[in-house]
Amino acid sequence: MLVRGFKGFHKDLKCFGGYQYELGKVHYHTGTEPVKVRVSGFHFCEKLENVFYFYHFLDKDAIFCEVEGSGTIDTDGVKTAASVLHVVKKMNGTYYIGYPTGWGLKSVTFENGRTVSYSFGNGPRDKAVTYYMDSSLPTEQYFYKTAKAVAAAAVTTAAFSLLFWHNFIRE
Repeated sequence: MLVRGFKGFHKDLKCFGGYQYELGKVHYHTGTEPVKVRVSGFHFCEKLENVFYFYHFLDKDAIFCEVEGSGTIDTDGVKTAASVLHVVKKMNGTYYIGYPTGWGLKSVTFENGRTVSYSFGNGPRDKAVTYYMDSSLPTEQYFYKTAKAVAAAAVTTAAFSLLFWHNFIRE
């Protein structure tokens, strides 16, 4: 069975465990433990948004790739582990995220595996706002800028939710 997905790496194509990956190469699990998600095997995510739990899309040192897992497969719905992992290519182009409603990450655009722009959608009320990364800023300022925008979005969403429930309960 072949499972397509996404994987984040440190800038040198190493993962958190220190394993060194190579672009275009097929990697085989040689551990003594059987493949089990979050325990052993090669880990990746079938949904792009899940990768961002482990590697933030604004991290200038992160590289994002498309991968294919095969052999023994185990998943928990967020992460997937495989006994065979092919690192297909660095991500290029715009990828749309599957958040159905509310404020959330809407899309991420990659060049050579690195994030170059992203957008947040705020539902049908307004047009999505796109933030472009400025490579001259340190990573901390990206996170601050993003956190500030997300916090403002959360306050607005909370206010609309409270208004809705207040009116719903009153009737």
